[in-house]
Amino acid sequence: HNSNLYPPNDAKLRARIDWVMAAWSTNVYAKWAARMYPILGFAPDVADKEKANKELKEALDNFAKAFVTSGSKFLAGNKLTIADYKVLPFLFGLSLPFVQKKSGVKLAPRLAQYVQDIMPLMKTSGILTSNGGWSVKEFVESKTDFPDFVGTTLVVGEGCFVF
Repeated sequence: HNSNLYPPNDAKLRARIDWVMAAWSTNVYAKWAARMYPILGFAPDVADKEKANKELKEALDNFAKAFVTSGSKFLAGNKLTIADYKVLPFLFGLSLPFVQKKSGVKLAPRLAQYVQDIMPLMKTSGILTSNGGWSVKEFVESKTDFPDFVGTTLVVGEGCFVF
């Protein structure tokens, strides 16, 4: 357990970390799951894909506006925290070109850059890209039988501060 990821003596930072994680869990996760779980084979596809994409866009745009802010490298401020560990796998999944092709959503450039910037800082992030066929990337890209999205691709997670 690394107490720097959830500092015991910094109530303000802990509150911000809790807010990031709660906002993801209550406002974004279900919208993310509606688009990703069918691709992963964990749920049937939604009937109205464009509506689901718009709902994900709204949720992720609002999340980005609140937590990807000017002067903050990480979601809860200027320190890597457990909030970054919680959200990274979900954003990583959305950053994959395969997911864009299958879902019709594309991660906004600033959030895609966040994913690329933060992965080298997390010792465990390699499991997202390569793990003997079981990484997030490898697993997602094995789902070739899922049909490609037909329609206009939406950029999700816009409205965040661009460095």
